[in-house]
Amino acid sequence: MGDDPAMPIRVGQAQDVDWHDTADVVVVGFGGAGACAAIAAREHGAEVLAVDRFGGGGATALSGGVYYAGGTPCQQAAGVSDSAADMVNYLRLEVGDAVSDDTLQRFCDGSAESVRWLERQGMVFGSSLARDDEPYMAPGRTLYYSGNERVPRYARQARPAPRGHIAVGEGAGSKGVVFYDTLRHAALAAGVRFLPHCPVSRLVIDSMQRVVGIETLDLASDARRLRRHERYVRWFHAGKGILYGPPARWLDRALAAVEAGTAVRRIRARRAVILATGGFIQNRDMVRRHLPLHTHAIPLGSAGCRGDGILLGQSAGADVARMDIAELSRSLQIPSLFLHGLLVDRTGQRFVSEDTYGATIGHEILHHRARCAWLILDGRTWLEAWRRVLPWRPMILRYRLRALSPLLFATRLARSPEALAVRCGIDPAGLAGTIAAWNDAAKAGRPDPLGKLASHVRPLTGRFYAAIDCGTDSRGFPPLAFTLGGLRVDEQSGQVLGRHGDPVAGLFAAGRVCVGLPSNFYVSGLSLADCVFS
Repeated sequence: MGDDPAMPIRVGQAQDVDWHDTADVVVVGFGGAGACAAIAAREHGAEVLAVDRFGGGGATALSGGVYYAGGTPCQQAAGVSDSAADMVNYLRLEVGDAVSDDTLQRFCDGSAESVRWLERQGMVFGSSLARDDEPYMAPGRTLYYSGNERVPRYARQARPAPRGHIAVGEGAGSKGVVFYDTLRHAALAAGVRFLPHCPVSRLVIDSMQRVVGIETLDLASDARRLRRHERYVRWFHAGKGILYGPPARWLDRALAAVEAGTAVRRIRARRAVILATGGFIQNRDMVRRHLPLHTHAIPLGSAGCRGDGILLGQSAGADVARMDIAELSRSLQIPSLFLHGLLVDRTGQRFVSEDTYGATIGHEILHHRARCAWLILDGRTWLEAWRRVLPWRPMILRYRLRALSPLLFATRLARSPEALAVRCGIDPAGLAGTIAAWNDAAKAGRPDPLGKLASHVRPLTGRFYAAIDCGTDSRGFPPLAFTLGGLRVDEQSGQVLGRHGDPVAGLFAAGRVCVGLPSNFYVSGLSLADCVFS
């Protein structure tokens, strides 16, 4: 698909269509949000059929499996005191006006119960609290600060607590798969029928403007097409959601060629169609239209994050919102030694604590620092970072590749801060003064005025210095991006809303296809939590 909605099929009545299949509820997209919606529908006695353009899993299966929750037994077991009130106070700073205060309060009040609901589906969470000096998502740790909770300007308004709950499962880097597989098995065990490799091409709408079904491409009817489709999707996801550039565009075209000309089948939804297809970061046309400043970023998402559900909703008259909102992550946590550096702008001044959440850093660089920033390291730290990511050290492959990129392709070296500044287009006096002031404070043990944790503070000294280009247009170290806007929905029911605020009959949405809790700023785990909540 491009960025134009496909015209729906208009019929007089549902009975006028020669349907190939039927169910009470049809779920389009079978990732985290789709699986939760399907389970919930079954719990209310509905017959449910789920379809997915690919094999299911979506961005959930590619994620770190982090679930944002507060006041949970896992926190209590780790000795952490937390409450819904503290959670509301913090999230109000991140969520802004993306959802109403009442919706945010409902989410936080029900957070602990949502964890119990997941556990009833077979999910397992742990209570091993990560230490400050451990690397990002250290193996064996299942509870950590996943946002800006301890950043001073946040902590002054909301008591900090670690709320990032990581699903427990075997295998490094498999937590998102564990999270999704648990929900998938629970949905199938509950009686949900699932049709993979079943792309939805159009909605079916009756004369009363009610969505009564979907039209899909029937790849399963052609074994050769199906095998090619499965193979291309495996190649895409081999990049763990960060495949971009010419390889991604080639696979895009290959998938479209396989799907073109496929036979269609029509599936009736007696009660509702639920769209749960994810965001649109993999749709270059939509990104160029809505997020032109994000075109240089690495698109973080599954093969299904192409905006299909948003376009389907728009074809039925749905309204969209916050399409210009996306996470642009400039995280400095991989390798964790980057946290010892100083992030400066063109004037050589620091502007944010380096251990702030990556989306916040990215937003600051994009909107307030002329898209320019440099991470300054001393030679000792730079060499330690190299040793940390070399092949004989244990590290998840995609994290290793992510760490190697800035070291290989975005670094400049010099003998002194002044010479380094000249090489990078930074004010030499400003950078030298910043480093001198930082070293004096670090040696004296004074707290960082920007709130960097003491475990990440150490002087910058040595025979040479390194600067890593962290600008949002950095070609050697591009940021990661995924979309946060989508269809407008009723916050109580999830029903899709039209352009005048009226509900679109028979059409609902859940997860990143629609506006929700993370549609202002993102913190790790809030997207999965919103998938369950919505």
